[in-house]
Amino acid sequence: MLNRLSLFILFCLPLSVLSQVQFRTIGEPVHLIGGGDEQNFISPVWSPDGTRIAVTGPNYKGLWVMNGDGSSLANLSEEASAGFGFEWSADSKEILTSVTKFEGAYRKNAIKLFNVEQATERILTEYSKEISALPRWTADNSQIYFYNGKNLQFVDTGIQFKVSVYKPLYFLKHGNLYTQGSVNTLVSSAEVLTDKETINVRISPDGKKMSYEVLGGNLYVINIDGSNRVDLGRGYRARWAPDSEYLVYMMTEDDGYEYLSSELFISHIDGTKKVQLTNTEDQLEMNPFWSPDGNQIIYNEEKEGAIYLITLQR
Repeated sequence: MLNRLSLFILFCLPLSVLSQVQFRTIGEPVHLIGGGDEQNFISPVWSPDGTRIAVTGPNYKGLWVMNGDGSSLANLSEEASAGFGFEWSADSKEILTSVTKFEGAYRKNAIKLFNVEQATERILTEYSKEISALPRWTADNSQIYFYNGKNLQFVDTGIQFKVSVYKPLYFLKHGNLYTQGSVNTLVSSAEVLTDKETINVRISPDGKKMSYEVLGGNLYVINIDGSNRVDLGRGYRARWAPDSEYLVYMMTEDDGYEYLSSELFISHIDGTKKVQLTNTEDQLEMNPFWSPDGNQIIYNEEKEGAIYLITLQR
């Protein structure tokens, strides 16, 4: 069992692998919120402007936002699944997500926008059994889209931003990853990028690459046209660095029922220069997310139910 002093020494060690990629942790992890007598939180996600962090509760129930230092926690929703796969808007003012309610034996989902400044919500679709895929923003945020089992369905948001980075539309169909170039392209003309059970897809900030996992397999990086596939080995729930050159991810072990260990790693997208950020026997560091300025990583400690922050020097 490692105490705080041990963690401080561990994170300050000039490891040779750290020097290879010029990443170094500064000090020990900083507790932001959760755990102890507080409510438990998981899956932190930074806003694009770096001023706020959104979190959810166990089993992805509910949605909260707080300042980047953990202060001013505010609840946006207590709904089931509100915290699963949510996405910030480009201006950091709204969060797009899918929420769930149960009517007898039926599960129905609806897509909502939560305004974090006004603490208001706007429903974009009715509750339906047909909505099972996660909603995503189009590049300019003028629409959201999701795969309804037959094609991509689009809903206007009433907002729009100028964009300088092109990002393709993507969706999962029977576990396969598809991309298509424009809002008006039909699913039948979309390009298949994977032919295996694909999960946790993320587009790089520069819009040129995608990361994804194969269920029960490894973590991959691929160009958005399907070329230059790189196998990074085992890794889960990866998130991109803002320079689109590195990924932070977790490496877990389980017995089929519960997690036995979980540590955080950084890897260059070519599969080299891997760094182990954490090495603790009694903690489960999970769901890392890189700050927009590239200087910090947030994550949740699963056993404690708390959100922590690591500062990097590069």
